[in-house]
Amino acid sequence: MEVAKIVSVCAGAKIPIVPQGGNTGLCGGAAPHEDASEVISIFGRMNKVRGIDPVNFTITVEAGCILADVQNVAEENGALFPLSLAAEGSCQIGGNLATNAGGINVLRYGNARELVLGLEVVLPDGRIWNGLRALGKDNTGYALRHLSSAQKAPLVLSPPRC
Repeated sequence: MEVAKIVSVCAGAKIPIVPQGGNTGLCGGAAPHEDASEVISIFGRMNKVRGIDPVNFTITVEAGCILADVQNVAEENGALFPLSLAAEGSCQIGGNLATNAGGINVLRYGNARELVLGLEVVLPDGRIWNGLRALGKDNTGYALRHLSSAQKAPLVLSPPRC
């Protein structure tokens, strides 16, 4: 809720936001401009495991969870979270998903986004979209989790025609 409030206020004032996680990326995507015209949003305190389902092999975590912690919780529950990177002791899962991290197991298990069943996100206007799902195949509607923030065209959804 706090993130949604911050995003809503910044959107209303037309102030850009730069999300920062573990600061392990080398591309500079989480670095603000030198003129300090953006608000920096740091996700380190959003580091909770919200739930784990060892029967269905799913785990729900917040964006600021350290990758190694997610791996450890999975292992403690008889499961494997296969994303593995050199920075796994400090990188955060939100950044892994934002950059679609690969890691050493990418050929066998896929990129980070392929390991995700659902997301809960704050939209640019501050609304919260809950797309958390626990199904590997869910064709009940549009696959909004596959949309990229790099898309510039507005999203217009209409019901499919039968």
